[in-house]
Amino acid sequence: MDKVQFKTGVKRILINDGPDFLEFNPLDTLFVDRFYAVYNEFNQKEAEFTKQAKAIDKRNGEVDANGVPANIQETIDFVKDICTYMRGRIDYLFGNGTSQKLFGDVLSMEIISDFLTAIAPFVQTARSDKLAKYASKKTKVMKQL
Repeated sequence: MDKVQFKTGVKRILINDGPDFLEFNPLDTLFVDRFYAVYNEFNQKEAEFTKQAKAIDKRNGEVDANGVPANIQETIDFVKDICTYMRGRIDYLFGNGTSQKLFGDVLSMEIISDFLTAIAPFVQTARSDKLAKYASKKTKVMKQL
């Protein structure tokens, strides 16, 4: 029987020390489209989040009768909202349930940010290699057309 073999470009990255892994294809144009849409969305949301954080920070220094910062619950809710939003976008990008696999029940902006920072080079490298291939010469398929 005839068969066709080709490189699919799928990356399998071990999460921490395993056994779970993240699987995605940085050569898939649809994945790349979602990746940069999420990236741009995060950049736009950053201004909104900064504005909200400044409004909450205006109440810094105020404490309740027990000495607890008056804005503590507002701060916690704000961070929870950001983390929930970001987890939703990660699930959009990598598939439903990815955030749970990556982070469990933890809501931490630092951990989410570390993940995004760690994953970006895989996408950027794959894309730059792919674009360089097409920029430097025509592929055999293109030559046949």
